[in-house]
Amino acid sequence: MQSENKINVFVFKVLSNEVRLAIIEALLKAPMNVGEICEEIHENQPRVSHELRCLAVCGFVYSRRDGKKMVYELNKETIAPIIEAANKHAKIFGNKMRGCEILSDIRKIAIR
Repeated sequence: MQSENKINVFVFKVLSNEVRLAIIEALLKAPMNVGEICEEIHENQPRVSHELRCLAVCGFVYSRRDGKKMVYELNKETIAPIIEAANKHAKIFGNKMRGCEILSDIRKIAIR
């Protein structure tokens, strides 16, 4: 049980990065190449490529070649349900989370 919890920390650590989460949210809509992701989330290509590498290594996204471009697709079996659950939780408890003093650093990001 304890080792499972330690592995779960990695899952949530991956999700705690704002750019990685934006990429995941974009890929919930449809598979995209790096340029399309950059346009969708308004982030530069080197940063998106860097975060995609982490997401791919950790199994959050899959990639496939389409001509000269790599197309990235969200792991819908395991990651999409986590994001859907998080979105549902945020919708229900968002105001309470904003008021949590322990999460003050996160609150600054969420309020933007």
